[in-house]
Amino acid sequence: MIKLSFNFKKLNQVVAAEKTIKSQNYTKITEIDKKLKKPDLFSGFSRVYSPYEEEGEQYNPEYKKVQLRINDVLDEYCELHTDLIDITATKDDANCIAKSDIVVDGKVVAKNVCATTLLFLEKQLNDVRILVEDIPILNEAETWHYDSAVALHKTAPTTSIKTKKITKHIIVVPSTDKHPAVTDKVTEDVKEGTWEKIDESGAMLLVEKKEILKKVEKLALAVKAARESANMQDIIPVEIGKSLLNYIFQ
Repeated sequence: MIKLSFNFKKLNQVVAAEKTIKSQNYTKITEIDKKLKKPDLFSGFSRVYSPYEEEGEQYNPEYKKVQLRINDVLDEYCELHTDLIDITATKDDANCIAKSDIVVDGKVVAKNVCATTLLFLEKQLNDVRILVEDIPILNEAETWHYDSAVALHKTAPTTSIKTKKITKHIIVVPSTDKHPAVTDKVTEDVKEGTWEKIDESGAMLLVEKKEILKKVEKLALAVKAARESANMQDIIPVEIGKSLLNYIFQ
């Protein structure tokens, strides 16, 4: 059984070992729980036969061995659970004092941030990066300018001709003194006016998006470095599990 007070000196050692210890101990505690649900393992007997008459038939003694003693099982449980409580308490206690500055390009952007918050920030910055990657960008095939009055990007005006269709009657065969003229309908496009179009967009320039992503990555690295620094905090082993479980079982 790992004893925290002897093996761990730094918070990062506790953090690295915590998951393994918890996984191993929970597996063993689950096995203990299964044993407790089998009362037959805790019961046994011995019996010998004595005939009433000296010449009576004899029978061999019978014996069923007790496989488990409840005190032994509870002792094992308490030992396992003590480690679970103590490693968690030690980690949480160290996290209360494990702090570090977040430094980007030599500038402190946040002071004395605790280790648990730094871990939270790492996950949050990953979410921020995903969000920024989804930001729509302006069509680079166009030339845009920013209109601060409406807070939108705009293109220069472009002009296009608006046409409409009109129907005409044309003479296919001229009239004669014997036959009237033969006419037909034809449709043609004629200019009606012009459209002036200005494209507007609330999207972002690609260069701006790249700059934001760069900042996210730099900050994420700074937070990770700060967390690693905070996790170098010396620990004071917290051993409360034994006294708590002794109160219950003794």
